Amino acid sequence: MPGVQKTIRKESGKSQERVRKDVMVMLLQWIMAPASSRSSWCSSCSRHTDSSGLRVGSCCSGLSAELLALEMLRVSFVSCVACEIDHKLLNLNHAMHGHCNVFSDCCTEEFLASPSCDLFVAGFPCQPFSKAGNNHGILDPRGHVIFWILRWLWLHKPLCFILENVGNFAQQHKETLDMIISILTVMNIYHVEWKVLENSAVGWLPQHRERIFICGVRKASLLRPFVWPGDVAMLPLRNYFKENIQHQEELGMDSLNNTEKNNVQKLAANVAKQGWILGHEEYVCDISGSVPHAMWGVSPCLTVTRAGSSGHWLSWLERKMTTREILSLQGISLERVGDYWHHMSERQLRRAAGNAVPVPLLARVIKMVLIACGKVH
Repeated sequence: MPGVQKTIRKESGKSQERVRKDVMVMLLQWIMAPASSRSSWCSSCSRHTDSSGLRVGSCCSGLSAELLALEMLRVSFVSCVACEIDHKLLNLNHAMHGHCNVFSDCCTEEFLASPSCDLFVAGFPCQPFSKAGNNHGILDPRGHVIFWILRWLWLHKPLCFILENVGNFAQQHKETLDMIISILTVMNIYHVEWKVLENSAVGWLPQHRERIFICGVRKASLLRPFVWPGDVAMLPLRNYFKENIQHQEELGMDSLNNTEKNNVQKLAANVAKQGWILGHEEYVCDISGSVPHAMWGVSPCLTVTRAGSSGHWLSWLERKMTTREILSLQGISLERVGDYWHHMSERQLRRAAGNAVPVPLLARVIKMVLIACGKVH
């Protein structure tokens, strides 16, 4: 990979399409090369038995939404591998799930030599591909992580995999998406499909959040056609927010900074033009940026930055979100997270939630992948 990285840096002034053409051959040679002789190869998980269920691995693991999703689906599993570069988050994750093996960097020979698994899930870094990030794609060093993930897939050949990222990946970084699909096609191991799914339409939760999913099932294990989950009725927004209890939340305009106060006033004026009163309706308002916007009956996307700053403004409650509420809009229970304060601050936990994939949405995708390879019915 170092040679490929050097080539990408050298051509950083050129278009991503030109970079894609120049590095494709080098990527394929590196990704599909035999395992390094320096690696101490570990092909199996020591805690897995035939009766212990699905072997699961992940990298860029975060809070391990895939394991929470499997718990939701009531699928028996053993977490063989987890990898997270944020050591505080890794410690919390390990306390939550008790992984067989943990790694701190997926871009290493050590991680490439980790145990194999049946289901592998990776939410590779979104900052290079996100509108809220720098949007530099593979010209950002964090954009190279996906190629290490593809090499892991080539070396381990899990039964099935799911890669996920922001919806913008398919819109503004189509060249990189095409590169990934091309590499997976050349491998000639997997039946691969991809699609952008909207959380509020497919995942029940009242939060607008588009994610791209790239799913693969080994061709030899494809027992049924893979089918994407369809639309479901979104759950009511009020289910996720409790009434105010004085002294437990920071309430009212006085709890906001000057930018946020001005943005609430702008949104109130805009809503008034439509004949509505902001505080009387279920508007969830993104007020922390330079261009505020409000959505009725559904929350705007909880990005890492927004989640870290207590989420969005709830017009009918005249306050921002609590940590419990931010987690719940991602399908995560604060009780399931446990004693996070031993590992990180409350703000850091909110940011971890903002970086996650919604659990019910991921659960629906996982279920369809497992149906396709005969692991569930």
